[in-house]
Order: sequence, then structure tokens, then C-alpha cells
Amino acid sequence: MLPEVTSINRRRGRVEVFRRYAKEGLSLRELIIQAQETGHWSVAGTPEKLVDAIEERYRAGILDVLSLHGFGNPEQEDLLVNGLLPELRRRAIVDTDYIGDDFRTNLQLPGLADSDNLIGSRTA
Repeated sequence: MLPEVTSINRRRGRVEVFRRYAKEGLSLRELIIQAQETGHWSVAGTPEKLVDAIEERYRAGILDVLSLHGFGNPEQEDLLVNGLLPELRRRAIVDTDYIGDDFRTNLQLPGLADSDNLIGSRTA
């Protein structure tokens, strides 16, 4: 009943967890309890230890999204910007070469129409 992992564009790790639970023959009640206990993976340590853990999951194909938190705290921001990100780039886990100057261009999305024309067309 679960889709093949290769057909999922995101949250592949979550699909694998529930596939394993289904194979174990859990009841609906047991599955709900397990699902509540399945939170987001988090890790702490030095930049090198963090990247070791990230790389292990990335190379195994079970980490497809990386959410970084801590911006706003100067010490954590320094750890992320000057420790973690350079090491992720060095190991080719995070891209370093971008094709454009903005997020839309880097995702290779079409440009937006002139915003004045959009506003004008809605009010006309």
C-alpha cells in the first residue's frame, strides 16, 4: 500500500520508517504510537562530527533535506556559517556553484512578469 521510495520526491526517510512498521505487522494503534515517537532527526557536536553524521545519512540516501536552525544566536550562527557549511561544501554535500544570483534562478524557474503589469491586470 505504501508507494515505492523512488516515487517520492521528499520525506523518503519517513516512508521507509512506515514501510518497516508495516512489515512488522503493527496494529493501527501500535503504528500511531510509533508515528508519534518518530520525530525529526537531530544531532549535536563539533562541525566535523555533525558533518560525519549528515554525510552518513546523505550517502545512504536517507537524508534528502537538511534544515539548519540556530540563526539569531551569534555563536550558533558562527558554527553554521564558518564551521558546518564549509565542511559540507568540502565534502560535496552542499552545492558551491550556483547558476544565478537569486533563489528562483538557481531553481531554474521562469522569471516573473513585471509586477506593475500583474497589479494593473488585476485592477483593470
